Amino acid sequence: MKETVSILGCGWLGLALAEKLLTKGYIVKGTLRNPLHLQGLRTKGIDAYILDLEANDPDIELFDNLLSAGLLLISIPPKGDSSYWEQFVPLLDRLKTRPYPPKVIFLSSTSVYGGTGIIDESAMEFSIRENPIQLLKAEHIFQEYLPKRSVVLRLAGLAGPNRNPGNFLAGKKNVPNPKAGVNFIHQKDVVEILIQLISGKWHAGIFNLSAPLHPSRKEFYTHFSEQLELPIPTFKLEEKETVQKIISSQKLITELGYSFYYENPMNFEF
Repeated sequence: MKETVSILGCGWLGLALAEKLLTKGYIVKGTLRNPLHLQGLRTKGIDAYILDLEANDPDIELFDNLLSAGLLLISIPPKGDSSYWEQFVPLLDRLKTRPYPPKVIFLSSTSVYGGTGIIDESAMEFSIRENPIQLLKAEHIFQEYLPKRSVVLRLAGLAGPNRNPGNFLAGKKNVPNPKAGVNFIHQKDVVEILIQLISGKWHAGIFNLSAPLHPSRKEFYTHFSEQLELPIPTFKLEEKETVQKIISSQKLITELGYSFYYENPMNFEF
């Protein structure tokens, strides 16, 4: 019998994973909020549904359908309000009714971290901004209920097809921290890490996902702006020591034995 994976949020990243899973023989259920894209997902072979977790009346029948999968992946980023984590409560309540709940992978962000220096998963200094606070609360509710069946992946900046970082700062003036290392990961690596978690040995817990090398902001953004033939950003002249936060993926490399396609973000392809 084919394994089933439910993906809540078939956007840029969720859809890339869904397409890869289909090539490996998985049954994929997927959700999105925009009905205009529903038929496009179904044409690709995804069992697709419209789901709005912010709706006042949760669709229990749909929840049960999605939770019948062996694994549930949540790829829904916060939108900037203070109720993000609460939208998952009805889903979690339904999850608790199942005698054999699915494994859960929750996609979070390295933006949750505060502080500077080299940051690994043991860090206890967190951001005080609203979106990261909401992400941490959402991480917590799944890990609290499913400590051995949930994985939180904290993703660094995302790049890949139709997301070239040369667009991010092109033409900007006086960009700070030119010498600070960037924290990025390519879509191809994220998808492959997810495939390994889904199809291989299960590893519960929290993992940072960031390319192992961290070129400077000036080097990185200048290179990709030039690649797109866009105006090159200009950077502030730093007279004091560079302040930076370097995200470590060593736990991922050690525990999963993962080898990155793109160790150096300077080599990203699109």
